[in-house]
Amino acid sequence: MVHGLFYPSVSSLAAARFHPINTGQALGLYLSSYALGMFVGPPVWGFIADRTGYPAMFLAAGLVMVFATAWFLLSLHTAGRRTSSTSAEIGLR
Repeated sequence: MVHGLFYPSVSSLAAARFHPINTGQALGLYLSSYALGMFVGPPVWGFIADRTGYPAMFLAAGLVMVFATAWFLLSLHTAGRRTSSTSAEIGLR
């Protein structure tokens, strides 16, 4: 989940939101987010698997992926509207 979902989405967000001169901050954001996910993820998934079993853990992981994908697509959509409205305001359209 981390490599298939987190890496592309955080890398895309970091590349889109940071100016090319600030790539160090973008890389720092990615690495800290990745480390946080690797630190928090195993205990959370292990707790779910211990309490309810593996089917519930896989269901929860699937729901997290669906929610994260929807949130990512929504943020791209709203960021695209903000960019186009800002461009129109300054006469770049």
